[in-house]
Amino acid sequence: MDAYLAGFLLGDGCLHRLSNGAYAVWVDQSAKNSEYIETIIGYMKSYGRVYRYEYVDRHHNVRKIRALVYSKILFQELDKIKKDPLNYMENLSDKDFLKFVSGLLDSDGTITDKIVLYSSSKPLLESISERLESFSVKSHIYRFGRIFGLQIHDKNSLLTLLRMLSSSKLRAPARLKNIGSRETERF
Repeated sequence: MDAYLAGFLLGDGCLHRLSNGAYAVWVDQSAKNSEYIETIIGYMKSYGRVYRYEYVDRHHNVRKIRALVYSKILFQELDKIKKDPLNYMENLSDKDFLKFVSGLLDSDGTITDKIVLYSSSKPLLESISERLESFSVKSHIYRFGRIFGLQIHDKNSLLTLLRMLSSSKLRAPARLKNIGSRETERF
């Protein structure tokens, strides 16, 4: 599986085995994030026909877009990654690791004057943090309710990630002017 797709689906992907035996993998995004869905559809096409449709999430009163593919192979690959994301990530080359982080950032991250990756797995974020250190990127992990955040706010670290990651969120012009605007803080 492509590392960007793996990161994105690890963050927001869903797996389900239907009663008729079909294997479904899908991802939902707010309609305002349609560019991410289009990117993911491009990757998912290699696993079969991708069904794209819009609906209203009545719980949050938001228009959403779903990209769904019926694929046993994609289901099994994603299931394996979700069961042991550390093993998957640790076996990635540096290039693929950065693609993986880009996918995770696009699905489960935020960018303001800092970058934050969210996950319910603290060990995953710790492993990402350690690997980012090899690129001279400083990060800090904190608890946010039932999930954890890996925060990067050091100016040099942000500029390094800006050059290295392929994240669509980092390419948004309104966000770029904020990158590196905070002073370096020490924890």
